[in-house]
Amino acid sequence: SMLKEAMDFNLVSSFHLAASFINHAQKSSAQHIFLINISTLCAVKAFSGLGVYCVTKAGRDMLFQTLAVEVWIHGR
Repeated sequence: SMLKEAMDFNLVSSFHLAASFINHAQKSSAQHIFLINISTLCAVKAFSGLGVYCVTKAGRDMLFQTLAVEVWIHGR
């Protein structure tokens, strides 16, 4: 379905990519790690005809905000 495809592309794939990056970064000797999420206005503002896109982008924004808090709380 269109919803599943959008969720897989915009949210699930971002989760797996971020988790892999964080796992790799935690094993490195780097002092700081940066994971940058480039977002869209659709993540914070609804647009007619773009409901599924807006929802998945909003979810992705929250995913990255949550990861930032979780990684900060638990350390690198």
